[in-house]
Amino acid sequence: MTTLSELSNIASLLHDEWFHIERLEHNAEHREVRLPIYAGRWKKRWFIETGQPPEEPTPPPTATLVVRNVTDVSVKDDADVGWYGVSHLEHDQVSGELRIISNIPCEVVVETDELDVELLRP
Repeated sequence: MTTLSELSNIASLLHDEWFHIERLEHNAEHREVRLPIYAGRWKKRWFIETGQPPEEPTPPPTATLVVRNVTDVSVKDDADVGWYGVSHLEHDQVSGELRIISNIPCEVVVETDELDVELLRP
């Protein structure tokens, strides 16, 4: 089981990293979701630095977000752009939902029996 403190630490490591929504893997048999995470690139325009998704060809992921005890997954992808920066993670202890929220209108909702989240590094 993942504590809220551990989830907060994982969320801080993911902030401003990137994922591609089509690379989300839900294995219903193993009750697991895997989401490869990629380092973005920074682009300076005038005096402002902005985060950008990885360049093509896509480099290997820097980590994989793994969620276990998954009962259902839904994606609300209003922007339909593919690459999204991770803004933050939210967990509702009553419903068991973990929300992966992007800086751009996209949200992945992972329903769980018990929160078990891990950030795997290669």
